[in-house]
Order: sequence, then structure tokens, then C-alpha cells
Amino acid sequence: MSLKRVCEAIEFDGLSVNRVAALAEIPQSSLQRFCSGTQGLQMDGLQRVCDVLGLELVRRFDEDDLEEYLKEGWEVALENAKEEYESEKSEEWGEYAKEEWKKLSSTLWEAYCDENEIDSGDNDEFINWESDAYTEWETEEYGSWSMVYDQEYYQAWQSESNDEWRSEELERLRNCDWIVLP
Repeated sequence: MSLKRVCEAIEFDGLSVNRVAALAEIPQSSLQRFCSGTQGLQMDGLQRVCDVLGLELVRRFDEDDLEEYLKEGWEVALENAKEEYESEKSEEWGEYAKEEWKKLSSTLWEAYCDENEIDSGDNDEFINWESDAYTEWETEEYGSWSMVYDQEYYQAWQSESNDEWRSEELERLRNCDWIVLP
């Protein structure tokens, strides 16, 4: 049913826009603007108007419309899903950095001590050095690690996320009583 038909049905049934709006419990001004074509109507309000008129509200998708809808929807969903990916990536980095730093720190500390003629057993000096050295190492290491991580995981993650979102969205659409899928 086209939206124009809703307004035609009001007229056909001999009802006033004010009466239908009152029965549907929506603002009369909203229904008038809807019928004049100057404003849309929220889905729940439109459903109530259809209920009053004895009409069934149905959105029919053909294959092309559905594909376009899913493509546009995924673009929006992807932006939100990237936060999840970045969070997982951050956790992976934390684990990687901790393990790598364990392996490297003693070697780097020894080299630093030799270079600066410092006793490697000096705990105060080690604490000062480690904080600065770790920050420098992390800054240098993260960029290349991140690039490798993204090359290895991003495409698979994006594909898996898209499949999951698409499946959930199709299920959601199937459960809407006003949508007909091809």
C-alpha cells in the first residue's frame, strides 16, 4: 500500500482527518501535514492510522531494494562495529606488548647500562629508564604491529561481522509484520 492510499482511504471512508487522528491517538496536525505531503509520520503512528482504517501496512522489498537497504545499513553498522574491532585489537596489543617487553627489556637495559656506564643493578636508575624506554618502544612498535594486525585480521573480521549483521538484520525484518521480503 502506498502512503498516499492511507489519505485516500480516509476520504473514501468518509472520515475526517481529525476523527482518524483522534481514534489513532496521534496529533491531528501531524496527520494533516502527512496527508498534505509536507511531513512524514512515524511508523507507530502510521500503524495506528492503518489500524483505525482497517488497512494493512506492508513494506515490500524486491531483490534490488533489499540489497541496497542492506548495503547502506551495513555502512552505518560498520562504523559502530569498528569500535568493537578496535577494542579487541587494543586487548591483543596489550598482551603482545607485555610479552615482547618482557623479552626485550633486559637486553635493552643491559645495552643502555653498557652505553652509559651504569651499574645494571641500580634499581632507581632502572625504574626511570624503563618508563621512558617502554614509552619509546611502544610508540615505535605499535605502528608496525597495528599494520600487520590489520592486514592479518581486519578483512576476515569485517566479512564475519557483515555476515552476522546481515543475518540479524534479515531476521529482524522477517519478524516485522509490516515487511515482506522477496
